[in-house]
Amino acid sequence: MAEGILDETSDLLLVYSEHANVEDHFLIIDQKAEKYKKHIVALWKLRNNFAPISRLPAELLCKIFHFSSQDTTRGPLHWIKVSHVCHAWRNIAINYPSLWTNLPLRNVRWMQEMLSRSKMASLTVDANFSSPYPSQRPPIEVVSSVLCHLSRIRDLSLVGIDVTVMKKFLPHFHQPAPALETLCLHVTPPRRFPLDLDNCEIPETLLSESDRLRRLDVSGCQINWYSRSWKSLTVLKIHNTSPTSKPTATQLWDALKRMSNLQYLDLDDFASTAGDFLEHREKISLAHLRKLKISSSTAGVQMFFQGVSFPSTVNVYTECKATPASGADFTGVLSAITSSFLPSAQSSKMNIHTLEVSGPTPTFKGLRFATYLKSNTASKCEENDSLVPDFELLLGGPTVKAEHDNILMDVCAAISLGELVRLLLKQNTLFKSRTLVQAFGSLPRLMYVHVDGLIAEEFASALQEVRPNRPNHDSKSHLPGLYFASLRSLSMSNVHFDAGLSPDALYDCLESRSKRGAEMQKLKLEQCHRIPEDGVGLLEEIVDVDWDGLELGYEDLYSDYDPYCESDYSLW
Repeated sequence: MAEGILDETSDLLLVYSEHANVEDHFLIIDQKAEKYKKHIVALWKLRNNFAPISRLPAELLCKIFHFSSQDTTRGPLHWIKVSHVCHAWRNIAINYPSLWTNLPLRNVRWMQEMLSRSKMASLTVDANFSSPYPSQRPPIEVVSSVLCHLSRIRDLSLVGIDVTVMKKFLPHFHQPAPALETLCLHVTPPRRFPLDLDNCEIPETLLSESDRLRRLDVSGCQINWYSRSWKSLTVLKIHNTSPTSKPTATQLWDALKRMSNLQYLDLDDFASTAGDFLEHREKISLAHLRKLKISSSTAGVQMFFQGVSFPSTVNVYTECKATPASGADFTGVLSAITSSFLPSAQSSKMNIHTLEVSGPTPTFKGLRFATYLKSNTASKCEENDSLVPDFELLLGGPTVKAEHDNILMDVCAAISLGELVRLLLKQNTLFKSRTLVQAFGSLPRLMYVHVDGLIAEEFASALQEVRPNRPNHDSKSHLPGLYFASLRSLSMSNVHFDAGLSPDALYDCLESRSKRGAEMQKLKLEQCHRIPEDGVGLLEEIVDVDWDGLELGYEDLYSDYDPYCESDYSLW
């Protein structure tokens, strides 16, 4: 082939020597170059056909392309490079409509192209308006034009959307959406007129004709509680419902009855009133439920748990907000929660391995109780805060602060702590030592306790309390028993060792317990203040100490003094 190209080149030169028209020679040479260029491309295509990856079936390549399109870490359109590898891959990608269904709303040109390439495949529309930067928000006109294809949309998400913008989209919802499987609408209320959310009502036409709807996530919108779309739902999340749009107890229960396949339920401040709830109603069994999140007033939470039952495997998060009328009495709520587990599951649900108690935080004024049932998970819960508890209960309100001790006793009475092995008393928990003794002192399996902050002093006092002698107890031959008899490991963090709890006082406490047969085997100190190295050495005489080596809380009085600074030797 090379010799042929050289011969033709020699012929062209000979022609050039006989004819002097340059333009004609350019045209002849360009035609020859294009001929051989096409031939070379054909050879490369033939070579690629023998590569192992080119022998993969088109169906398998389509799956690979689909998985690649799901990775948006490098941008929503980065995956399109797979169509630039070779002609075969490009043809397969372009003729695979499902590959082009996730519309890039901020790229108008590509959005239009993907609408065309997706043909009649179901679409995914994800519009996030929450960014403070206009360039990071999709154009309203583009989203509106996409909503004209509502009959093709499978997954629709409009998040961080303003009320005024939402009203522009509502007319598009007055049409059936037979392909819709996921609907997520998060409307942000206006600051000056928060009740304007009443005007954002999802048209019943959208929901009633969506027989495939599985996931409904609504915030700041009105919905029709009598919609027949409830029966197909597996996920329901409703937040920020306006006061006039909250369902009555009857409406809520009638809707829950139709959700036989529900797996995830998240309701926030959901009930307008519990007055029409009848306690003799038969409980609704949510047999397929996996996760439950409930946040409401004391009356609302109690009403909900009195009317439902679910398996022990359900992950439960409950936030109960006390009102001035209900006060800090949560006994009714606790009773309703424990009775909501299916009878066959109550015993297993209450076999708590780890209990974590937290005090007030800037975002929640109350107490938080978290339980972990599985020992292999619970043993790491204080090291990894991202682990999700099996059961989480938040009890808060304006009158809760003064009732922390009573609330702790009520919670411990409502749940079974007989199998408790680990107790975590975390930030801002302030209980009296006597309360700690009554709540946890007699637990037979409690082997590990973690205390954080001020609660350490009260817990140290609880460790020194002595059980009263039993009637048949021979005090001459035996020392009086102690509470927390099985405790063998103690962890302290953010503790200030001052006059209230000094290293010497802690040493005396541990030594006294050791003499009474309740020897502490492990002591862990982290981020503790005003405990010097010699104080740690003293504790090591009585217990195995794991110390982080930080001596915090000591100020160097001469840290700012520089004997060579001119200002200290200035002349007067």
